[in-house]
Amino acid sequence: MKYAILGFLLAFAASGYADATLRKVVSVDGKEPADYVPAMLSNGRLNIFVDYRLGIAEDSEKLKAKRLQPGIYWEGRRLVDNPGRASRFGWELMPQGAFRTLLSVDGVEQRTPRTWEQTLDLRRALTTVQAEYASGIKLSGEAFVAKTRNVIALKQCLENASVEPREIRLGAVYHAPGHERIVGGWRFADGAATWEATCYGRFVTHETISIRPADGLPCQSETNGLVGAASRTFVLKPGESRTVTWFIVYEDDLDEHLPAVTPAPVPAAPLADYGALRAEHVADWESYGRESAILVPDARIQELFEMARYHLRCVATEWS
Repeated sequence: MKYAILGFLLAFAASGYADATLRKVVSVDGKEPADYVPAMLSNGRLNIFVDYRLGIAEDSEKLKAKRLQPGIYWEGRRLVDNPGRASRFGWELMPQGAFRTLLSVDGVEQRTPRTWEQTLDLRRALTTVQAEYASGIKLSGEAFVAKTRNVIALKQCLENASVEPREIRLGAVYHAPGHERIVGGWRFADGAATWEATCYGRFVTHETISIRPADGLPCQSETNGLVGAASRTFVLKPGESRTVTWFIVYEDDLDEHLPAVTPAPVPAAPLADYGALRAEHVADWESYGRESAILVPDARIQELFEMARYHLRCVATEWS
């Protein structure tokens, strides 16, 4: 009997169980399919929705229709406002701004790809993007919110599929939160663009948001009001490719005012490069997957279970 059960499970796994952890969306004539919703990424603290442009889906009407906030929010960082605005879940979360991929080709910024596909990997908690732009540039991107740290990681790989050399500017643009209870400004030091702010919420906290190259090499930085950017400029010859990686790092002193019931994990090693952080993040999520795995003899129910299990870990906070 035990061999029959084992054989069933192996056959079920081989028949497509692994695909239940992948969600793929392909553009229709370059546009969003009717049922498209940006990918949710979260570590139980930072929560974001990333779309096919490898950035925060600020303009997603579908998210807003579902009463989901398309910006960046950090659990525990709450406003104190008119008591009439407090929901049964507590005070509103303080906004943390938004980021997007910066891609400029021959001096012209490329905002929307001609064709694209996006995949959400529920087992590894990361999203990948494949996009092609009218300029002949192809972007292969990846993003995740590190489970073990308060870091959003971005990987941008460009290929020049045109017949002409292209001057490229590639990086990340961050729009800092514009709110009457947040006072801050951008500075550039140590190879990073950093937003420093004092937040007058439930507690008065000091916060920094830094965009830095994950490889530690120099980058260009600029600012315009609430907007800060970090990027690199280079020339891609026909057929050439280049990869750039970024960390967006969040730090504040809230734990001095509001100790967590279950403190965030303390990483064993300092933040290194993109590959090291990705391996750390994937190992943590795969461990969770092994501990909570259930095989269901129905593909549709299996898909529902995988998504529910993913969401459960995304929304489990240090205070829940």
